[in-house]
Amino acid sequence: MVYAESMVRRSRGDIPSLVLLLLALILLTLLLYRPQPVQQDSGPKIEDAPELIVKAVVYLNDSARKLSCSLRDGDCPSVGSKDEALQLRDELLTLAESPQLGSGDFAESLRESLKSYAHIAEAAASIYEAAESLDRVEKDVKEVLSLLLECNVTEALSKWMDIFDKVKEGVRDLGRASLALSLVNKSALLSDSHQRLTYRVSEGVSSLLEGLGEVSRVMEIVLRDPEGFRELCLSKRGCKPCNLEPDRVAAILSALSRVRASRGGPFSYEISRIVSFMLGGETGSENEGGGSGAGYGQPPTDD
Repeated sequence: MVYAESMVRRSRGDIPSLVLLLLALILLTLLLYRPQPVQQDSGPKIEDAPELIVKAVVYLNDSARKLSCSLRDGDCPSVGSKDEALQLRDELLTLAESPQLGSGDFAESLRESLKSYAHIAEAAASIYEAAESLDRVEKDVKEVLSLLLECNVTEALSKWMDIFDKVKEGVRDLGRASLALSLVNKSALLSDSHQRLTYRVSEGVSSLLEGLGEVSRVMEIVLRDPEGFRELCLSKRGCKPCNLEPDRVAAILSALSRVRASRGGPFSYEISRIVSFMLGGETGSENEGGGSGAGYGQPPTDD
């Protein structure tokens, strides 16, 4: 009992100290507390839509120009970049899904337009990347094809291996751009000039993609039988008789007959010369391409 009374007296004696400690903690909390500002929504607003749409079109046109320039010259300036185009795509998609648009026919129409311009921005990002991958590759590819026409197979394959990774990456990037452009609902675009630009860039991308595909097909034929290709080429030039087995000759010629120089884009002329020469004549018919001007041309100026 005495112990219990002693504990009660001690507990009562501790109360003032506890109260003081609690008050001190409250005061310290008040002194250190800094209210956090209310986070403002930093996402795009409906009034930003016109600017975002214009930027998508500018990036598409600019990326196409950069690709055309980079193929030939390399190190070409641009107003945008892959990262900026991807950020723009995300902003357009965010706005397209925003409740700010409301509901109804007009809202749905605007939502479809914003999604289409998001696809355009995504295509621009892939084209910017392709321009980096294919830097100065046009000259290199044409040199490889010229070496083949001279029957210099070893050097042609060596140079092809040097640029193979660049071509492979470029084909990947162009494929992504082509897919993004195919998803654009052209009827949802807000002007005829935007529709024309999208169509022309899509055609240019497809032409270059097909052209690199046909070049790759020619090189695959050579890689399957480099000695056979060289032997047959030299015999066509009259440098030496062809000592290849008929089956090897037939395999090479059959594969070459399936190459379509008309789909060779900027490489149509060189591919046409190789195929026509190896199949037995300097002049091609179905395999003859559109000349040195075919392929990825200068993009339009429609903004």
